[in-house]
Amino acid sequence: MSVAPPVSILLPVRDAAPFLEEALDSLRAQTFTELEILVHDDGSADDSLAVAKRLAAADARIRVHAEPAHGIVHALNALAARARGDLLVRMDADDVAAPTRVERLVEAASEHPQAGFFASRVRYIPREGLSAGLLRYETWINGLLDHASILRDRFVECPLPHPAWAIRRDVFTRLGGYAEGPFPEDYELFLRAVDAGVRFHKVGEVLLDWREGAHRLSRTSPRFSRSAFFELKARHLVPFLRAQGRPVRVLGTGPAGRRWAKRLRAADLDVEAVDDVAARTDAFALATQGTPEGRAETRDRLRAAGMEEERDFLCVQ
Repeated sequence: MSVAPPVSILLPVRDAAPFLEEALDSLRAQTFTELEILVHDDGSADDSLAVAKRLAAADARIRVHAEPAHGIVHALNALAARARGDLLVRMDADDVAAPTRVERLVEAASEHPQAGFFASRVRYIPREGLSAGLLRYETWINGLLDHASILRDRFVECPLPHPAWAIRRDVFTRLGGYAEGPFPEDYELFLRAVDAGVRFHKVGEVLLDWREGAHRLSRTSPRFSRSAFFELKARHLVPFLRAQGRPVRVLGTGPAGRRWAKRLRAADLDVEAVDDVAARTDAFALATQGTPEGRAETRDRLRAAGMEEERDFLCVQ
């Protein structure tokens, strides 16, 4: 391929042989064809590399690189360094892209020139055996489409599903790529993007089947533990709260509320923890309700009292 394609697919692989051919075939079948599919094999012990090379021999758009295992952060940064496209599109080696996925992401990037990060709605697969919690999570993450809704839930969880990301290459470069550390690498990069003023957009269609299973890093790595998520949120939330120059009112004295109050006091913030959600305009409120329904009710009550999200309160988890 002599001319640089406008889109580069970043596909890190580690022991994904049972799913890799289906993943790559879904990328080869994209309606938007001006793309390169970059595969980084991160020390697989199964037949993943052989599968990737076999498909690369059949499709010149697939470029395969293999190294000893260094982890997903190294793999993603290495993939981005090799990419020639202006739009970097993420995918995991066990997921399946809808045929129009890249086409719709390219359209979104054109229609929303101020945005630097994109994603789409996703669907967990296989559907059999999905827990009620995962289905609630799928509904929550698929409900956050525009910049404002994505931003307002940034301290609940990462509002953009990582395998569904697309990032403008200049934005990725400006942010310095993924960082190594005791935290989920996608959420950390997302929060840095928020701090840098990057805008976000999510396509309102399901364009990626997201495979659930015990093999996922989010199930096996300590970087995705509850405490790792909490400390990452605190690292970004504390400077935000300091900048408000107001006392902090933690709404909720359950486990989440107590944990946030303790952590914020340790950061020398003036913190009050209360059971009720009554408005108090001299303080910045943190709503710690754990369910989407609880957050919606709290938001309604605070807004009815004249408080504005971001200016007067945020939801955290």
